[in-house]
Amino acid sequence: MFVKLLRPKKTLVREISCELYQENNLLSARAVESYISQIENFEEWQRAITESGAFARCRQILKDRVLWGEDYEGPNDPVILIKELRSAALKRHRQHVGNIHRNYGREVGLISKRGTIKLRYAPNDSLLRTLIFATVERRMELNQFLNQLYQRYNLIFSDKEAEQFLSKNEFDKKAFQANSHRLEQRLGSLGLLQRLSDGCAYIINPYNQKFHDKY
Repeated sequence: MFVKLLRPKKTLVREISCELYQENNLLSARAVESYISQIENFEEWQRAITESGAFARCRQILKDRVLWGEDYEGPNDPVILIKELRSAALKRHRQHVGNIHRNYGREVGLISKRGTIKLRYAPNDSLLRTLIFATVERRMELNQFLNQLYQRYNLIFSDKEAEQFLSKNEFDKKAFQANSHRLEQRLGSLGLLQRLSDGCAYIINPYNQKFHDKY
């Protein structure tokens, strides 16, 4: 996923982050629809709709597979029956599982709507600290750290990782370089990044560093 560092101005990285969030947010609903479509296309269902007593047989299939149909009060028509299941499943999904991606993402600090009306991937300081503590033992070069985030968590901050994922038409090197530069500035302000005299930037884990320095 493309991670946008918060900035008031609209950027390409922000747009990609918003779009990817929307795509990911729809995945669970698509999974529900796909599963119901599989039931509808199963040989058992296709055979049942051609037999006498088709409605009773199809309702029993749904009871066995998804524990649904006992309280159905619509027409005795298998087509309407499966349609009602799809509608009920998606409605329940929107009320429960469909909220997990957004709610959990916001709780862990990955998803934000700050500065825009759209939700997007934009990590807060707490999540950035957590990623560093989980990835960096003492010190790690910035580019290596960004590559680790991509390899472990599919998080994309910089141009090197974005270029591996995006097509040439979508990729904008300067936009992602600016995004990684904002990340560098932000981590520096949090005391989690040092730039040495040789020009190299290093991510530091201050807790492990203090421990090693002491012992």
